[in-house]
Amino acid sequence: MLVATLADKAKRTLVIVPTIDLKKQISDKFSSWGILRRLGVIPKDFPNPTVLTLNKTLLDIDYLPTIESADIIITTPALIARATTEIKQKLTTLISHVYFDEAHHVKADEWESIKKLFINSKIVQFTATPYRNDRKPIEGTIVYNYPLSKALEDECFSRISLVSVDERHPQKKDKAIAKAAMDRLLEDRKNGLIRHKMMVRAESKPHAERLYKCYKEWFPNERIVLVHSKTKGRKSTVDEIKQGKYDIIICVDMLKEGFDYPDFKIAAVHGVHKSLSVLLQFIGRFTRTQDGLGDASFVVNYAEEKMSLELENLFQEGSGWEEVISEIADAKKSEAESLLTFLQGCKPYSGFDSPDIDLNPKLVYPALSCVCYSSDTVNWAGFKHAFDLKKYALSQPFINADENVFYFTTQKREKVKWARTDSMRDQTWDLIVMHHDPLSKMLYIGYSEKRLDVNYLVEKITESDASIVNGDCVFRAFDSIKRLSIVHAGIFKPANHLHRYSRLSGADVTTELTKWKEGRRCQKSDFVGVGFRDGFPVSVGASVKGKIWSPARVGDLKEWKSWCLNIGSMVTDSTINSNQILEDSASKIQLDHYPDNLIVLATDWSEELYKRIHKLTIERPKFQSTMLSECELKYSFHSGNKAEFLLITYDDSIPFSIALGGEKGHYIEGLDDCSISIDGLKSTPIKLKQFFEEYPPTIFLLNGCTLSGCIHTDYGEAFAQQIPSNRIETLTWENVDYTKESLYKSSEKRDNSIQEYMMKRLSNRGAKIVFNDDNSGESADIVAIFLENELIRFEMVHCKYSKSNSGSRLSDLYEVCGQAIVSLRYKWKPEELLKHLERRNGSGILKGKRFYTGKDSDIDEIRKSLKYTEVQFEFAVAQPGVETSAISLDMKNFLGSVYSTVVEMTETELKCYFNK
Repeated sequence: MLVATLADKAKRTLVIVPTIDLKKQISDKFSSWGILRRLGVIPKDFPNPTVLTLNKTLLDIDYLPTIESADIIITTPALIARATTEIKQKLTTLISHVYFDEAHHVKADEWESIKKLFINSKIVQFTATPYRNDRKPIEGTIVYNYPLSKALEDECFSRISLVSVDERHPQKKDKAIAKAAMDRLLEDRKNGLIRHKMMVRAESKPHAERLYKCYKEWFPNERIVLVHSKTKGRKSTVDEIKQGKYDIIICVDMLKEGFDYPDFKIAAVHGVHKSLSVLLQFIGRFTRTQDGLGDASFVVNYAEEKMSLELENLFQEGSGWEEVISEIADAKKSEAESLLTFLQGCKPYSGFDSPDIDLNPKLVYPALSCVCYSSDTVNWAGFKHAFDLKKYALSQPFINADENVFYFTTQKREKVKWARTDSMRDQTWDLIVMHHDPLSKMLYIGYSEKRLDVNYLVEKITESDASIVNGDCVFRAFDSIKRLSIVHAGIFKPANHLHRYSRLSGADVTTELTKWKEGRRCQKSDFVGVGFRDGFPVSVGASVKGKIWSPARVGDLKEWKSWCLNIGSMVTDSTINSNQILEDSASKIQLDHYPDNLIVLATDWSEELYKRIHKLTIERPKFQSTMLSECELKYSFHSGNKAEFLLITYDDSIPFSIALGGEKGHYIEGLDDCSISIDGLKSTPIKLKQFFEEYPPTIFLLNGCTLSGCIHTDYGEAFAQQIPSNRIETLTWENVDYTKESLYKSSEKRDNSIQEYMMKRLSNRGAKIVFNDDNSGESADIVAIFLENELIRFEMVHCKYSKSNSGSRLSDLYEVCGQAIVSLRYKWKPEELLKHLERRNGSGILKGKRFYTGKDSDIDEIRKSLKYTEVQFEFAVAQPGVETSAISLDMKNFLGSVYSTVVEMTETELKCYFNK
């Protein structure tokens, strides 16, 4: 900032800062030119500037001569934004340069108004966090980015270590964090770092006050103070803190912009910042370098349930943590810079002035949806002719000429339906985003107004005839989706004048699709399907009229464009048979009783929960929260219209029943008086009974089909394939007792068990980690992780005991294959699997005993590598009771069904370890 003022020969510079403390800091720097003399940037006798610090709102015109006498004016935004119009206009002629410090605040109203006021001055924005929690980037061109990795190389920051505790009990969390932080502070003192002080961050003022009492009780010999915005004599307390009169300072949000106290070296974080950007800034203030100070330490509870995925990935224990932070911070900056570069190319469309609407839609998040047209060229100028300006008002449109993306908003005002008056009108805003790809000659239009005449809009912007891509070809968007299940279907019945359109779900979808396949006067209208593409869950919607969408997904403009191009490549691919796609989709039948011959392979959570299962917790009165993903659903038996299940937690088993019938097709019995709830799905926890009513378990059946609630889904024989012979490996199983599955039974170690044999084998093959995850809530019996150059490979091995001799018993495969299917969801969230392993090793009967090979620090290394390394998964079953040479036809068919399910859901191949 100082150098920029000198280099550009600024006549008079205005510096906008967010806080009073920062105002004083910046003023002191400018008054002496900071360290520029010592660095030799300016001569020793170079004069200091005249610095004026504003402390009052500019309301008196007589202030202007004082402002004119200054070289540098430093202020918070309100003192300028609330000045009189006369003074503000005069200031625009006096100020040559305007600097915004901590520029991520620029989107605030007062900051924005100042930016507009000095539009003719040179504006420079400075910030360490060019990304905001509300996803709004800072507008402008990035002229310089100083990566945190470079700052570390230049030794501008000290090293920082993460000290993580793993305490889930709500009454024990605070003490665990406090003890770990105090241990680190005492260690620093022992090493001569007597200046080091501890900051204790609380979530709220009441929390800070509780912590103050606790810390006074836990550490009576320490000098402890509480300070927050309501503290009496706060200014004098802060001065005493800076004078070193306290060892432990308990606060809520003290280390904001402008508070600089290098002696803070221990952070005891009892309330984690929910925003990664704020957290990174908070951490950075502990890494100030100065003589007499050592490295920083950051203490956090890793078991915090409400932690965002970004923060979970960040929290890894060990020294050298600043390298991890720099990787994430630089990546976030790069991501922000990429989006900013895209948006920087978005300019107001010339020749169009909005008379009424002062709206800047420079940053928008359209739904991932579009209608596709074939068009050689477009003329964006024609867009305004598509709207009746008596009904619509249009915002200033924006265009990115390089990306060929054009977008604007509309405002529609209509009479309210509930009153006969012209003075009251509904006001509705909508977004229209368009992209033309000159290579494929495709035009994509996304819009939020349901009644928009999009064909008329296309007519006005295309200079040649454009044709909509509609009809059956839109259903090509379902291409390559494995285990495709149509969850909603719109069917058009042209022969039925009383009931021409039906919106169907569940078993009704299959009924109407069957009529369509048989040509019984039933036509396709629109479909929403779910399944697996490229080994991950996916959902797609498409309408025969031309609209295609990704349910419940939005993205920035870059994401929207990329998504459209991918959709366009599919719907224009004539080699894709859209009819065959729908014909091969799963069929659904609504059951009113459970079949007598029902064979259940595995029971898992509803497939709708796969993307968020690791964020859901089970809440029980007087008990700690439990991760839903680490609980187990177990099918017991069925009779008539009722099936019995168990929800198994670490320390409890909750029985319940699913009965077929009733208004919704199924209902829950046995949980009416249950006080357990599920948190993370809605704004407030929902009762367990409601949870299973809305999200009934998915039951995987012997033939690869599923049953959820009352709906039986049949994926058909087309999906089944034989398991390749190279996926069955024959082992010798020497010295193994086939009847002993687990390495441990209670606390007794059994060296001749199936698990011990497999773990030794994986270890000998070079696995960096071989982890025993046996017992309720397991991800697999054994998790092996291989780190190979640029590849991380997870092997999830499920073991099962058998009779004392091997043979060809189909029953030997049922449970172990079912366990493999339930574990598939970990492939989509490998970072959750690592966190699961850490929790498992830190609690329960096998606490500290689960690593057969490797240690906790190896999990840290794997987690860091996830960010830049390819990841592969393999799911395997180990059953010495199965003789490879004696596998029966039924066993082959069963293995083929399971193999197909694994391939379709994860794009990985099942591995089988059998006997000779």
